[in-house]
Amino acid sequence: MDKQQLHGRYEPFVVEALEVLWGKSRERAGGTMNLLMAHLLDTAAVAELLWDDFLAGSTKSTLDEMAGGPEHGRRLFSWLCGVHDCGKATPVHQRLWAEGAEAVGRSGLTWDERSAVAGAKSN
Repeated sequence: MDKQQLHGRYEPFVVEALEVLWGKSRERAGGTMNLLMAHLLDTAAVAELLWDDFLAGSTKSTLDEMAGGPEHGRRLFSWLCGVHDCGKATPVHQRLWAEGAEAVGRSGLTWDERSAVAGAKSN
């Protein structure tokens, strides 16, 4: 789905958020900031490769059964791996890197700093 299709399906603020929510800071990603959505999609794609080439047959069978039948486990596995870092879309994470937090703020997404700090302390 390209950006134009996203705009046709979702509210503009949702698409804009996907363009700024970061998964890894520039310093932790080898000099280039990694968007959260790119990270989640990359992880889901790697999960599909793991399923196809490395996952044990017994594991595949178990996941197929859990997912509702043959051929459904791959989709479940890919989805589970893909959503593993959704928590990074929260203020607790987005506030951790100043440059990323500023970009998120410029997009119109905001948070109450006291709540974000409290959330970080409770983890």
